[in-house]
Amino acid sequence: MPASPPPRDRLPAGASARWTGARASSRLRGALLAFALIAASPTFAQRPAPVLHEPLPSSLAGGRSDRVVRARPGERLPSAIDTAAGRIDRPAAPEGASKPAPRYLPPPAQGTRPPPRIKADARTGREGRLHYRVVFNPSVAPFKRDLAFDQVTPAGELAMSGVGLKPVRARGDKARAGHELFWGHVTLDLAPGRKTPLPSVAPTSAVLSWQASPPVPLTFWRDQAGNLSVSTTAKTKRVDLRFLMDAPSRYFGTPLSAGPVRDDPWTPTLAPALQAQIATLWPAIGVSPNASRAQN
Repeated sequence: MPASPPPRDRLPAGASARWTGARASSRLRGALLAFALIAASPTFAQRPAPVLHEPLPSSLAGGRSDRVVRARPGERLPSAIDTAAGRIDRPAAPEGASKPAPRYLPPPAQGTRPPPRIKADARTGREGRLHYRVVFNPSVAPFKRDLAFDQVTPAGELAMSGVGLKPVRARGDKARAGHELFWGHVTLDLAPGRKTPLPSVAPTSAVLSWQASPPVPLTFWRDQAGNLSVSTTAKTKRVDLRFLMDAPSRYFGTPLSAGPVRDDPWTPTLAPALQAQIATLWPAIGVSPNASRAQN
């Protein structure tokens, strides 16, 4: 019969503590012995490592090429696209859609308010709610690009430079190798002399074909940061735009390269005073412009 501890009121505190310690030590030795026996068993040794992510389709391991299903005669948009997610029909025309497409507005008239900028703040936690408008099918959350800021002001704000802005044409419905296809559907508010932003999937995404309702002439624009925008010479103030866009497969999940950050071609030029402030910050946060992106 196992021994039981003496009555607590007959022992000094030290004796009670020593008894408890001995019992805990005995339990610990037993637990370690049991674990050692389990770990030494063939079943435990052959157990595979746990999977820490959802299973991914094998088609995502390398580049993928989607296919366009040709349009019927007289139609401006293809009938559908064949993707890894299956065949996806083109978006319904506005009169047949269940709800209006996400709305995009032109920038404010020059002089009414400054262009959009982003300031640094002390909020380092995650957002309580994700505000996201689904534009593309298949959905690309959270990859959708609305605006890309490629300039840093002397005050340390991110801004759009607009450098390299030029008109671009639709490429046609021939899909590029190594690219994935996406249907886009938006409502655009247009204004004379202003370009309304158009969301994209990747910086190098191209518009293959498009259809506007009402049918008005549209001009597509792109700047060096890959920002797309749309303008028109018509007096129409609002159009429903359905379009077919592509994006390179390597844009999704490409490993970081080994090149140092200072060699990135898109590194913005910083004001000397701002550069000096940032140089004092590198050691504090443990990164360096001479290290690779993977190391940082």
